[in-house]
Amino acid sequence: MTDPNPVEVPLDELWRRLSVLNGLLFLLDGQLRNFRTLFKEALGDRNVPMEHVWGGATLAVRDLDEWPEHGWAIHYPAANFYVKGEEYLQLVDRFVEREAAWAIAQAYEAFESFLYDLIAAAYLAGIPADPDKLLRVTRKLKGRGLDSSQPQFW
Repeated sequence: MTDPNPVEVPLDELWRRLSVLNGLLFLLDGQLRNFRTLFKEALGDRNVPMEHVWGGATLAVRDLDEWPEHGWAIHYPAANFYVKGEEYLQLVDRFVEREAAWAIAQAYEAFESFLYDLIAAAYLAGIPADPDKLLRVTRKLKGRGLDSSQPQFW
């Protein structure tokens, strides 16, 4: 019987996390494309010009030290956000771009966790680390003009 591969569990976890991120982005992109198509069709069916479309929100903030006699909290608009016309649909693209950027950050975090798990698995499996070999490889790479702060080094 062979020893279990110490890399298998961390690698499976990395693939699982990356697969979930990829799947979520794929579904989001598909749903928002469908929204865009159906939205434009609905506007065309009703003869509504795109410049009449708008959406917005406000950030309502309550003054916590104010207690009106009627007992109801009073909220004040602190900031507004609105889009109209074609900008409304361009916001859909911005949303997908932001989610994609977030997913890339999450993928790097998943890879970082994989590296930590890999080191722990190697340690638990008793795989020895040879500091002399690491030093030789590091010197060789630095001799090629690479620095440990560069991705090409690794």
